Amino acid sequence: MRHDEQLWTRLQADVARMGVSEACKLHGVHRSTWYRRADGRNPTTSGTHQDPNLVDAILAIALERPSWGCDRISYYLALSGIKASSPTVQKILIHHRLGKRLEREARAAAIGGGQDSKTAP
Repeated sequence: MRHDEQLWTRLQADVARMGVSEACKLHGVHRSTWYRRADGRNPTTSGTHQDPNLVDAILAIALERPSWGCDRISYYLALSGIKASSPTVQKILIHHRLGKRLEREARAAAIGGGQDSKTAP
């Protein structure tokens, strides 16, 4: 079910008239959705991938060490004091077309950088 503005307006009117539980049942919306929307929060976006410093740090590590995956990059960031879960790291890598190891290796080779554990002395 789409939560468009027309549905939201009708739901708000029915909540005022009959209460949250009954209005949500009538419109097929879970009560937790009502409370999240009523607080003004959007439950589908975390916003962590919007931080340009985080994105830059992840991309720099991914291109410096293309063999490292999202778990290792997340761990390395945590050692540096930057909190980023591995799913967040993976989303950022995918968004920048670096989600697969071969993509990271190709981009690192194209820019002339990247160290790999196999080629390190």
